[in-house]
Amino acid sequence: MKMIINIKGVIELPKATTAISQNTRYLESQAARESNARSYPRRIPIAIAEAEGIHVKDMDGKIYYDCLAGAGTLALGHNHPVVIEAIRELLDHKRPLHTLDLTTPVHVAYAGLQHGHG
Repeated sequence: MKMIINIKGVIELPKATTAISQNTRYLESQAARESNARSYPRRIPIAIAEAEGIHVKDMDGKIYYDCLAGAGTLALGHNHPVVIEAIRELLDHKRPLHTLDLTTPVHVAYAGLQHGHG
């Protein structure tokens, strides 16, 4: 049986059977354990497995348009190639990722762009 760990402890996910879809399995697990405090619709009957551009794929392999755009955070869509390349470049060069306001090459480059020097 698959298990996940969250702040409430270990959660055992039920095994999928032919009588219950993958979406239903994940949605029932989520409904049993998550808060209802949110500002967007919660009762969308899919569990998202993959996303690219404006499309999301559910656990059963069906493809949908993401009309929520990641709840407003994805102006470029899911997994945009330019964003993925920028992340890979940072990781490949072992750039620090969590530095708040400490000076880093990325911070300096960004500040230059913001002030018209890049």
